[in-house]
Amino acid sequence: MGATMRLLNALLCPALLLSTIASGQQVQCGGTERWAVKVGTDSEVGAVTVDQPTAIDLHDLIALPEPTRPNDNVTRVIPDETHVFVVRAFMLKFKLEANDSDYHIVVTDDTHQFTDTHGNSIGHSVIAEIPDPNCLEGKDHNFPGTTPFADRITAARALMDSRFPNAAKDGSFNDVGLPVEITAVGFFDRPHGQIGRAPNNIELHPILRLCFLDTATPQCSSGPPGGGGPPVTVGTVVQTANAPFSWTLSLHGSGDGPAATLELPFQGTGAGKLQLNFFAGVIPVDSFDATTKLVVKNLDRSMLGPTLSALNSAATLTVTTSSTGQPPQFRHEMQFTKKVP
Repeated sequence: MGATMRLLNALLCPALLLSTIASGQQVQCGGTERWAVKVGTDSEVGAVTVDQPTAIDLHDLIALPEPTRPNDNVTRVIPDETHVFVVRAFMLKFKLEANDSDYHIVVTDDTHQFTDTHGNSIGHSVIAEIPDPNCLEGKDHNFPGTTPFADRITAARALMDSRFPNAAKDGSFNDVGLPVEITAVGFFDRPHGQIGRAPNNIELHPILRLCFLDTATPQCSSGPPGGGGPPVTVGTVVQTANAPFSWTLSLHGSGDGPAATLELPFQGTGAGKLQLNFFAGVIPVDSFDATTKLVVKNLDRSMLGPTLSALNSAATLTVTTSSTGQPPQFRHEMQFTKKVP
């Protein structure tokens, strides 16, 4: 009888105005500058399109026109700061801000480059922020009132704390490097040397929903927008190859690249090529080229032997690639159908 062997299945404080953390750093509970807009206690928060988020590529987001910012701390820019965006990108690093207790998150494209304090490498990153849900009234409670974002902010903050329970909270950055989906309100800050700053000074502030995409089932903060649950798959491509396979194996010298590369052409309507790279160290993210239909799957070097063994005993190889988000995150599922004895 024929059998199917799956070798791979992968994707990829209200009473305190000032608190002291273990390191001794003084952290202010809530901020001042445009604080009402940042957390949604302003009078025009009802115009924010919470239930109609717009998916947008990171590069399109940071290319939006920059409006003129008001001179007060309570006025929302209409309509520029009423949009809710959904962005797929990478959470590169984050820190606890001492001046308002927000989580300052550096979000990048797949280059992992980000704007430094001098403005270098600008054009690859944007800042996202999650306020402390206990500090939404700002410094000295100068921005009283309620915000419709409170539950969402609380859930996103809780997810961060559960994912990074041992994160430094002394003002230094914590390295992350994980694919994420962020749903947040667009907010335009003034430039003041922020790490991760976008060219148009837009920020994702506050985050209303956060999903980590580093597991087969994304881990998301609860509640809308987005309706909860995993992100929607926006594309699927199925490619096959039948024995005898015309695969090639290349072994590489030492360096930052793969230790070995296995390539195999597909056949039929889903024609293209499968490239399996085997790494001894850090494994890069997978990719898929929709034009050439090149599937790139990156694996640990220990998988080389089992892969060749499965390939030599297979009658058919089927690769199903599913993609989600902006920029796309790819999941390649490989099935080796064994030959009938």
